Amino acid sequence: MKQIVLTCLALGLMAGCGGEFSDEATTPSSVTLLTKGAAGTSADTHRLLAFDKTPDKNCVLNHAFASGDVLTVAAGNYRFVTLADADCFGLPVAGTTEAIRFDALLALKPDTPLKAVLASDPAEITYPGTTIYTATLKPATCLLRLTLADAPEGLVLSLKNMPSGLSLSGVYPADVATTPYPLQPGDNLCLPTGADAVVEYREPGEGSATGTIDLGITFEAGYIYSTRLQWNEGGLSLKSKVEIWNEGDETSGEAS
Repeated sequence: MKQIVLTCLALGLMAGCGGEFSDEATTPSSVTLLTKGAAGTSADTHRLLAFDKTPDKNCVLNHAFASGDVLTVAAGNYRFVTLADADCFGLPVAGTTEAIRFDALLALKPDTPLKAVLASDPAEITYPGTTIYTATLKPATCLLRLTLADAPEGLVLSLKNMPSGLSLSGVYPADVATTPYPLQPGDNLCLPTGADAVVEYREPGEGSATGTIDLGITFEAGYIYSTRLQWNEGGLSLKSKVEIWNEGDETSGEAS
């Protein structure tokens, strides 16, 4: 996966509004937000989320932007996270910060398929002081390539333990809130799992066979995984080991 680099150039000291900030007096200044996209990589929308560093970890800024936009930033200590193409999640409209927390999942919208979302690692930002913020956007999703052999028509598959939303910190613990996520033969975009990925299956019809298959590997963002499942004697089994896709001499691949 090519990376998008977002650069914010601060044109002076920063001051403004929101959160619990230092008492140091500063003059508000303009910050120009610039984006730089690597060849072959594009993002339709960008969202900058800023969180205060108090125990509440509340969002104090939710800003949609395009390259060249100008923003005024308050003096203080922040944690910045930047997202791209994240409209499949329940992200409030720009300017609205209620119900956004750094330590809570950003919920996937009901009955909405995942997109190839990009996100930056959290960055510790202090204003005044920091004059350049660079957010390197990378995949927040992974890809499961699923091959299904000899299965009955209408077999229902789901990823049983996929997180129910996006972690802004990028960390998915084993006990994270999960939800069954529909799968189909072929390519499936998924969120990382905090434990080994588990596929659940259900045969159509009354008295049908049901069960689960532990794929034996924890999904991580930015990777492509492939597996073959075989239907045999009323049940589904893992026909081949789940493998992380690689290209050439590389030991890992990134979801596109």
